[in-house]
Amino acid sequence: MLTLSKTQARRFLIRYHGLDKLNTHGKNNRGILRYLQKVGSIQYDPLNIVGRNPEIVLFSRFSHVDRTTLDQLLYKDRLLVDGYDKEVCIYPMSQYPYFKRVRQHFAHYNELAIRYRHQEEVYTYIDDVFDEFKEKAPCSGKDLSFNALNKSDWGNSRIASIALDYLYAHEHLGIHSRNGAMKIYDCIEKLIPSSYLLCEDPFEDDLSFIEWYTLRRINSIGFYWDRSGPGWQGLHLSNSTTRKVAIRSLCEKGKLTEFRISDSKYHYYVATEHLKQLKTPIRLSPFVRFIAPLDNLIWDRQLIHELFNFEYRWEVYKPVKDRQFGYYVLPILYKDHFVGRFDPDRSTSHFAIDQIWWEEGFIPDPNFNDLFEKEKERFSQFIG
Repeated sequence: MLTLSKTQARRFLIRYHGLDKLNTHGKNNRGILRYLQKVGSIQYDPLNIVGRNPEIVLFSRFSHVDRTTLDQLLYKDRLLVDGYDKEVCIYPMSQYPYFKRVRQHFAHYNELAIRYRHQEEVYTYIDDVFDEFKEKAPCSGKDLSFNALNKSDWGNSRIASIALDYLYAHEHLGIHSRNGAMKIYDCIEKLIPSSYLLCEDPFEDDLSFIEWYTLRRINSIGFYWDRSGPGWQGLHLSNSTTRKVAIRSLCEKGKLTEFRISDSKYHYYVATEHLKQLKTPIRLSPFVRFIAPLDNLIWDRQLIHELFNFEYRWEVYKPVKDRQFGYYVLPILYKDHFVGRFDPDRSTSHFAIDQIWWEEGFIPDPNFNDLFEKEKERFSQFIG
């Protein structure tokens, strides 16, 4: 069985994601689409401290990205979809038909949430909300003339907002755009091409879907292990028994290849189409990148600790007194190691670093400092 050193494994992941050299997957938006076809999804998060998470993901890989690039691809060109995958994610429009089962499960969980919150009263308003919505669309729940529910144990109690979320979960609506964290909806047929919207489920059975989804998720990271972790998060892959059946089947069919990493007790899997690149020794030229908190590379914090000996926790939702570092801390990648992290200054509209923490044993040298300053300048231009 193929066995890699941790250095080889780290370098493969860095090269796989195009982090060592900008525009590895191509220049301009064609490169972004090529990268998204490769990894499947990038994770969405509405927090906008120094750009939203998916914007920072793209910035770390492409030289042309600015704050308008992602919205252009999502909401104007309609080449990407804002929808549910691992969490709320962004994926190519061409993959929309393949997510039919994901959307069906999402609709089921939406109904469970309504029941859990004792918001069943909303069902009496669905048709009325939809009628008014169609007159005003595109719009959000705040634009509609409905009050709050008489009873709601948790979450948003506005009738229009709950009803629109229901209609979205059941594929009557899609996301037209976003205003900060607020979703602006429109009728789904205005947003998704009919060739995708009316397409039949491409999978014969549950196993064929789970196999596709498992392989796709492994490609989202580059390679992955067989233990449970955040990389398997979602409505279908979190069940280890189901997942392991799919992994075994994919290996038997030659679509996945198992390998080991020195000084690691786990079994790892890579798409066989990427096996040649995995085996090829990689030399990295020096570079510095700032990594988004929910970047595909660091989806699984335990995996990153295993391979990079870097411990990272996103502390944005922790109380201040419980934080070890800061609010919106970004890791600093230098060659094939994480060498530190910084917390942006939130008191200013331009990019500045509030605090920085270096990893134990790392001493910035002139070569690093030069690359670090260049990346800071590039990030400042990105923030605008």
